[in-house]
Order: sequence, then C-alpha cells, then structure tokens
Amino acid sequence: MKTMHYAGIAVIAACFAGTAAAQEVVPLPAPKIRGQVMKTLKNRISVKGFSAKELSDRNLGEVLWAGFGIADPVSGRRTAPAAFGSNEIDIYVLSADGVFLYDPAAHGIRRVGSEDVRGIVASQGYVKSAPVHLIYVADYDRAAKVYPSSYDDQMKSWAMMHTGFIAQNVVLYSSSHGMSAVVRSPGNVERLRAALKLPDNCEVVMSQAVGYVPEGWR
Repeated sequence: MKTMHYAGIAVIAACFAGTAAAQEVVPLPAPKIRGQVMKTLKNRISVKGFSAKELSDRNLGEVLWAGFGIADPVSGRRTAPAAFGSNEIDIYVLSADGVFLYDPAAHGIRRVGSEDVRGIVASQGYVKSAPVHLIYVADYDRAAKVYPSSYDDQMKSWAMMHTGFIAQNVVLYSSSHGMSAVVRSPGNVERLRAALKLPDNCEVVMSQAVGYVPEGWR
C-alpha cells in the first residue's frame, strides 16, 4: 500500500512538472517602437471625454476613409477586410448638422436626415460633447449576394468582426491625429433605426464616438 502511495505521489509530481514546463515563457525580442504604426499602437488610448470642437471636413473625410474607404480604385479594395468581399457594413455619421451616410465610391457623405439625433447614442455624460458619432450598420441582403449559402448562419458574427476591423482603423487614425474614438453600445436601437431610416434587412451593429481630445488632457 505504501509503495502504491509513493507511486501516486510520483505521478502527480510528474504531472505538475509537465504543466510547469508547458507554461514556461519563452522570451521574445522587445518590440522596437519605430515608424508611425508602432508609435500609434503604443500611444493608443480611449479618452473618456471630448472637445466640443467640430471635426474639420478633412479630419472627418480621413476618419471615414481610414475606417472603410477605397484604398485601391482599380480593384475596389477597401481599407478594412471583409469576407468574400461582402463589404456589407455602412457607416452613418451623426453630427449637429443631421444624419449622413458615407459613400466610399464617391468619398463623400449623403444626407439622410436634418435632425441632430446624437442624443440617442450619447446617453453617458462623457460622450455628450462628442461632435460625431459613427453608426455601423450591416446590410445582410448585400452579404447574402456574395456569401456561399453554407455561411448564412455566420452572417451576423462576421458583420461584428468586420465592424471591429473598421472601428479599429478609426481608433488608429484618431490616435495619430490628436483625436479620440470610443466604441460604444448603439443605445436605443429602435429610435436609431428610425433616425437612420433603415430597411428591414439592415441591423445596427455598434456606435463609435469620435472627436478631438480635450485641451489639457495630457
């Protein structure tokens, strides 16, 4: 019995030793913070506060292009990837001037409504001063045209993934231009759908507050 007891302890000890070996950290070279991308990643932060200053047309245009603009006019390649080239995510812009839809092909915005509806998504105090809110909307009819039928049940998951790519592009651009971009819940989705005049095949995925960093923040 004593021999079996010792054998059991030996087996347990061997298991722990194996686990420790598997968890051993292999050191890697420290990242070299050089170049704009690496510096932007290092300095990226979501600032819980915004200047009320309106975005310049240039900054707004570059934010939208960075998010999901056309990087190559010949191939139509966008700045963020999308499975099967579905490009099913649309970006709506909420500002003091109303509601707009980004048109990547024309690199411009089309008016959807004239009312300032930012309050629908700006429920928390720190975002009430944000001059712009981007609303990411998935058009599932557009996705269905290019997705193989075997992937139909993954449409919503992939729409969320694609939105994440776009929102991160916006964050990186903003971080490198003295701006902040904070991903948030879309708030009252039914009110938002009405404000954006969305058809039934479209779904609000996420919102993102964008604006300049308040003076004296750093």
